[in-house]
Amino acid sequence: MLNKALWRVGYALSLTHVSSDAARRYRRSDAILSQQMVNITLKLQHKGLLRADLNCQIFGAALFNNANMLFFEFARSENKTYQDIQQEISEMTRSLVSLAHRSKNTS
Repeated sequence: MLNKALWRVGYALSLTHVSSDAARRYRRSDAILSQQMVNITLKLQHKGLLRADLNCQIFGAALFNNANMLFFEFARSENKTYQDIQQEISEMTRSLVSLAHRSKNTS
């Protein structure tokens, strides 16, 4: 993992030089990671672990966006540690997934 200073520079460049190769790579990386979350939610839904009526495209993207924003907050924080952010992402993701979890009372 890169240090916070490098993440801050990366964020700044991706926002201020939006047409640069670095910014395009950053957006492409985010798109790939978001799609991976969508794919995970689709697999969980297929296994019957998530509600059948769940829109996995939206839900997976929301999970990624939440984790991405928490990581952004970590990068701009002076005090948060990597362990702190891992715990925050885990707790929030667990809470969000519990909302989408298939109830044992449904078929």
